[in-house]
Amino acid sequence: MKTTSLTTKALHSNLLPFLFFIIAFYSGEVHSQVTVTSVTLNNTPATDCSNTILTVSGMHSYPGYTLIGTSFVVAGSNITVVVNYTQPGFGIPVFTPYSQTVDLGLLPPGSYSTTTNGQFNSGTTDTFISSLSVITCCPINASYTASSASLCVGDSIYFTNTSTGIIGSQSWYQNGSLMTNAQDYATQILTTGANTFKLVVNGSCSDSIQHTLYSYSYPTVDLGPDTLVCTGSDFVLDAGAGMSSYLWSTAEGSQTIVPNTADLYSVVVSKNGCLASDSINISLLSSLQLNIGADTTICTGTSIILDATAPNATYLWQDNSISPTFVVNDSGMFSVDIIAVNGCISTDSIEIALNPSPQINLGIDTIICIDSSIVLDATIANVTYVWQDNSTSSTLIANSAGIYSVSVLSTNGCTNSDSIEISTMDCDMNGIINQDAGDQLQIFPNPLKQNLNITVPDKMIGKTGMVKLFELNGSLVYSQEILSLDQTIKLTLPDVSNGFYLVQLLIDNSEWKSKVAIQK
Repeated sequence: MKTTSLTTKALHSNLLPFLFFIIAFYSGEVHSQVTVTSVTLNNTPATDCSNTILTVSGMHSYPGYTLIGTSFVVAGSNITVVVNYTQPGFGIPVFTPYSQTVDLGLLPPGSYSTTTNGQFNSGTTDTFISSLSVITCCPINASYTASSASLCVGDSIYFTNTSTGIIGSQSWYQNGSLMTNAQDYATQILTTGANTFKLVVNGSCSDSIQHTLYSYSYPTVDLGPDTLVCTGSDFVLDAGAGMSSYLWSTAEGSQTIVPNTADLYSVVVSKNGCLASDSINISLLSSLQLNIGADTTICTGTSIILDATAPNATYLWQDNSISPTFVVNDSGMFSVDIIAVNGCISTDSIEIALNPSPQINLGIDTIICIDSSIVLDATIANVTYVWQDNSTSSTLIANSAGIYSVSVLSTNGCTNSDSIEISTMDCDMNGIINQDAGDQLQIFPNPLKQNLNITVPDKMIGKTGMVKLFELNGSLVYSQEILSLDQTIKLTLPDVSNGFYLVQLLIDNSEWKSKVAIQK
C-alpha cells in the first residue's frame, strides 16, 4: 500500500482539508492528520506562584478521533508539548476542531520557547512554535478587615491588618491621603459619602488592597412626649416613613402601632445600616361606654329614640344638638360624641333606613240615615287587617253611629291605622217648627253636600224671604236674602265642615226651621 505523509507549519491555507482529501483519494487511502492552529496562555501573566496552563487548539481529519493523551517536557528554556490522537477504524475525512488544556505546573521565572506537536498514533503531523514568559510573583498578600460593614456619621471604625507574608512595613491611606504607618488603623467618620481605605504592605515586594465604604447620616425618630391616651381611642405611634426596618418593643415590625395598654413603648429603626431609637410612656384614661344601637330600619310615620345617656357626660350630636337623646323619624347616618369629665371622647354612629308604611284612609267623619249603612274600605296591597271588632276583612259595613277603626300590617313589618266617626239622622223628618196653617216646606237633599233646595207653598211665591244656616250651638254661618221667592229656592252654601246644622227661613212674619246634615 502506498502511503503519503505531510507535515505543515502553524498557518495553513483554507484549502488544507480539500488538499488532504485529494491526496487521500489519489493515493487510495485516507491520510491521518492532527493540526495545531493556536496555543494560548490561560493565566496571564504566567508567574512562578501558580501553575502555567496552556490551551492547544487545532483540527484533526476525522470526527471519530479519540485523545491518547497530552504530555510536555521542559529542557532549560525549551518546552515541548504533545497532543496525541488516534482513530479506531476508517471513515470519510472530515476535519473537526479540537481544544485541549495542558498544565505545565510551576515554572521558574524566565523566557521559554514552546514547540507544540500535533500527533496521530504518536507520529507528529503538525508543529506550532510559540514563546512564553514567566515572571516572579510577590509573596506578600495585602488584606484587612473592618469593624463594621456600614458607616454612620459620628461612628468610629477600626481596620485590622490581616496581610500575609514577610512584611517589613505598611501604610494606611484614606481618600488618597497617608494617615498612618501603624499596624492597624482607626478613624471617626465625620461626613456622609464615599470613603476609600487603602493598605500598602512592603517586604521583598509590595502589595496593596483598597475598599470603598459609604457613610450615612443616622435616621431621626421621634415618638413625641409622654402622653395620656383615652381607652378605645385610635391614638397611633408613628416611627416615620422611609426606614429600612422597624422593631417595636411589642415585637411589631410596622411603621405605626396602636397602643392599647399603659406601658413604655420603644422602637428601633434602621436606614442604610444606621440605627436610631426612641421611647414614649403611655398612660390610659377611661372613656365612657357608648352604644346607640345597631343599624336598623324604621317605618315612615314612626320614630326611634337614640339614647347616649352616660354619667356626668356632655353630648354633641351630628346636628350640634346637645341632649342625651335624639329622636329620628327619617333615614340617614346619625352620630354622637360624649365627653367625659376627664376629657375623653367616645363616639358612636348608627345608620337608619326607612321602610314605607302602608297608606290607609277610611275617609272623613260622615252621617248616614237611620236604618241605612256604609261600606268602609281599607283595601291596599300586601297587608293584613284588624278592625275594632277584631274582624280581618279589608272592608267593614257600618250601619249604626259610632267610631270605626282599622289597623293594617304590611309585609315589611310596618303598621298604620285610621278611624272614622259615623253619625246617623232621621232622613224622613222635615223638622219644621212654627208652621202657619199647616203649610209645609220641603228641604232636600238631606244629607246634602253644598247645594240646598227649599220648596215653598204657592202662597209664598213672589214674596221676600231670608234663609239662614246655623250651627247647632247657635252660631250663624250663612245668611242669604231672597227678594222674590220661586217655587223652589236653590242655594249654594259656603264650604263648611260636615255635621248637623239648622236652616231658618223667614217670610213676612213667619219662621220655619229644619235640621239638616252636611256630608261632603
